[in-house]
Amino acid sequence: MCDEVLRTLVKPGGVMGQPAQTVAYFCSLRGLCALDTLGIFHAEFDSRPLYPRPPSWTSRELLEWLLIGNWQQRHDTWLKLCAYAAATGNAFYSG
Repeated sequence: MCDEVLRTLVKPGGVMGQPAQTVAYFCSLRGLCALDTLGIFHAEFDSRPLYPRPPSWTSRELLEWLLIGNWQQRHDTWLKLCAYAAATGNAFYSG
């Protein structure tokens, strides 16, 4: 359901009504995960980028990937790191 809402959101002229409260909540989580990914987009490990250079995407394609594809690939790790930081107060990861 979130995939559909977010695809509609990034389409030019995409019209959507008010999503259900739970859908809006989970879509906002995806937005936070996307922001976190943008923060590490250019990070490197052993002189190799953590993320491959994206193809020549349009802004819409990049936004769709951040909100849908990135979530599918990264949500498990991202949610665990956020939960760890909240539970322990360990500031090494702020999410």
